[in-house]
Amino acid sequence: MTNMTHGFRVYKHAATGCYEAFANFTSLKEAVAYMRRWNPNKMTNWYIVDENDPKRKRFQMNQQGRLVVTYSGLGVLATK
Repeated sequence: MTNMTHGFRVYKHAATGCYEAFANFTSLKEAVAYMRRWNPNKMTNWYIVDENDPKRKRFQMNQQGRLVVTYSGLGVLATK
């Protein structure tokens, strides 16, 4: 377990075609609020990783603007 104070890391799709770490937050709520303010029309280009979760839970916005929880290679597991 990483046990980071700012355990929620935002990644964005860069011009290079890769995802790059962009910002760190103490809560998922803060990270989502930041993403929504940054560019609401490009929400699907971002994802958030819970660095403190041993399974590295990943959150992403779907086309309907709903937050979905995914795990690497397993697909969508839940929506909020």
